[in-house]
Amino acid sequence: MKEQSRNFIGKVYVSQHAIDRAVERFSIAPEKAEQWVRDNVKKARFVSVTVSAEDGGKESRLFVWQRVAYLLAMDMDRVITVYAQHHSLSSISGRVQTLLNRELTRAERKEAAAVRKAAIERAELAIERAKCDYRMTVTPSAAVIKANTKRIREIDRRMAEIDAEVLAVKKEKSAIARGLIAYI
Repeated sequence: MKEQSRNFIGKVYVSQHAIDRAVERFSIAPEKAEQWVRDNVKKARFVSVTVSAEDGGKESRLFVWQRVAYLLAMDMDRVITVYAQHHSLSSISGRVQTLLNRELTRAERKEAAAVRKAAIERAELAIERAKCDYRMTVTPSAAVIKANTKRIREIDRRMAEIDAEVLAVKKEKSAIARGLIAYI
């Protein structure tokens, strides 16, 4: 999409043909179809000016919202027709699929690195915690017990932070993976 991509702004008129297509293609109740088209066009995003294959190359403005295309006349804000578009050219689809796979792979690498880094830090903290426990066991000093108890609380707090950091990275990857559903 180009710089001019934007949501539709303005008063929308809906042709009878567009109303009929909304009823036929999307099972919208006839009395609600015009308002359904109008509401969705206002949410739709401008894609491009296109030419019709059937009308001898007549130009129209293409808007899209949730995989539904809305064709508007060039000279006025009138919806000519509506249709679902679930497939794209295989050349475009292949490039998009490659890009999406790259994003998912990047997120998976980031997750693996975060999990590995967290495991190393957890292991180091576990060793330090064990040393604190050992010092408290062999030394009856109240000062040593107090200092080591404080350090153990800090270690436990850091372990919880590490878990939260790993969970955040996993959630980010999961969001990307779920986002791909719309394109697969």
